[in-house]
Amino acid sequence: MSTATTEYRMPVLHACDRVEFSKDTTWQHPVVGFIYRDRQRSADLAILRPGSVLIYHDCLYYDDPRVTERPELLDEKDRGVFRLAQSELNQRAVEQELVAQRELLEKLAVQIATVQKTDKKSRNDD
Repeated sequence: MSTATTEYRMPVLHACDRVEFSKDTTWQHPVVGFIYRDRQRSADLAILRPGSVLIYHDCLYYDDPRVTERPELLDEKDRGVFRLAQSELNQRAVEQELVAQRELLEKLAVQIATVQKTDKKSRNDD
């Protein structure tokens, strides 16, 4: 096992995250699915099909070194590769921006309160 394989870390995943799934690394026929169960180095995915849901087990994230080092892993019938869907990435970016904006507002609120106290005190001293 290479150093890259032992040090690899998948992005943080949560149940119901939207993903794109492919049975192979060419991504010729990707389909949309959801994280069904997050595992340490893989994930189980629920892929929606007309009239059914297919569950794929131990799917590898597309940039996991095992995808290229051990391509035979993808030969299993209920396994493939996945990546976060663009809509999921967009939502995560918006959530990060919202957290940053909230932190900025909290800092500004503290600054405003400090200025107001200072202003009140200076008025009382006059």
